[in-house]
Amino acid sequence: MTYVIYYRKHNTDLCIKNQKKHFMKVSKSVFLFLLILSFTKGFSQFTIDAELRPRFEYRHGYKTLFPDNADPATFVSQRTRLNFGYKTEKLHFYLSPQDVRVWGDVPQLNVADENGFSLHQAWADVLLTSDLSLKIGRQEIIYDDQRFFGNVGWAQQGRSHDAAILKYEPSFLKFHFGAAYNQDGEALTGNILTTNTYKSLQYLWLHKDWEQLSASFLFVNNGLQYIDEIDESKKDKYFLNLQTINNQIKQIENLVNEFSDFARMPKPMFKNNNLYEIINLNVELLKKIDSEINIDFKYEKNKKLIFLCDYEQISRVFFNLIKNSIESIHERQAKNTDFAKKISIVIISKNDYIEFIITDNGTGFSESNLKNILKPYFTTKSKGSGLGLSIVNKIINDHNGTINFKHQKDGGSTIIRFNK
Repeated sequence: MTYVIYYRKHNTDLCIKNQKKHFMKVSKSVFLFLLILSFTKGFSQFTIDAELRPRFEYRHGYKTLFPDNADPATFVSQRTRLNFGYKTEKLHFYLSPQDVRVWGDVPQLNVADENGFSLHQAWADVLLTSDLSLKIGRQEIIYDDQRFFGNVGWAQQGRSHDAAILKYEPSFLKFHFGAAYNQDGEALTGNILTTNTYKSLQYLWLHKDWEQLSASFLFVNNGLQYIDEIDESKKDKYFLNLQTINNQIKQIENLVNEFSDFARMPKPMFKNNNLYEIINLNVELLKKIDSEINIDFKYEKNKKLIFLCDYEQISRVFFNLIKNSIESIHERQAKNTDFAKKISIVIISKNDYIEFIITDNGTGFSESNLKNILKPYFTTKSKGSGLGLSIVNKIINDHNGTINFKHQKDGGSTIIRFNK
């Protein structure tokens, strides 16, 4: 038993000795490498410096007006950089890793730290001729007063670019051409950049000094990528939504101008239109207000219900009435959430008339309101203009129709009838 314990301790001592020898060899190699760099024929310089910048911040209205009933933000952020530089007569290499964090964003006994560590700069500047050089890699781009190009040094993270800069600097002027091209990563197909930055960058900088004057000219082309991806499985729905939005743009613009429209409602432009299509487009648009409301509108898609009418005006009628039903349901929901929200649209087509019945299970209509509901400027809404139903009524009358409202035990109904 004693032999075994001694044997293990002996091996441990050997292991420690071997590790020490290995460490000494590596240390000697690194020292010799640095020594060789220092004594290379010609000029060479190796530099190391560090930056540690803690900053206390008290934010009370930073970037925006300070909201009511909120506490100001207080924290300490810290930027730590370790900078390495190596410079010879024709080469300048620079490396700057950094760590940006807020005190306390990682617990004391943390297993892993994924916060804030990044490579701020890593570039090489190669002298091609006495006046021409190429600087390439991740680097700060700084010119003049830093209004357009700067390192944003006041921010803890700073700013750097992945770019290449060709610099021509004879004694009488300075001329720089810079370019960058960004991508998310290596890929076999595709060319989409999802990172919040520019896709490409090109610029020219020209600087000239005189005895009592200096001037700089900067020309920049900053290219952002336009992404329009459509899931093939949702392509039909995408174009239907796009068509719905396009068809409603003029209608929404007209709603904004309700007051002037009511005073001088244009004469209807009568054409044959498919009422099924008009109603369905408005239903699809208004479903986005509250997807939980079941809007039941059934019709045979292969059939058409042709009616001589003004397309935009009749579209406005159904938009306003369905929207009113949604708002009525929301009013009831504010008092009682335990009910199934639903709207039904029924069409009855006879030889001499077409009737539409829009029914919802909202708050319905009170008897006192039914007498005044179509009068201009009468409204039960806190933000209503009182002209919505007046406009609807005028449009229906211009199309030789009538509109009536009916209170029900569980909601209300709107009945529209057009004579053929």
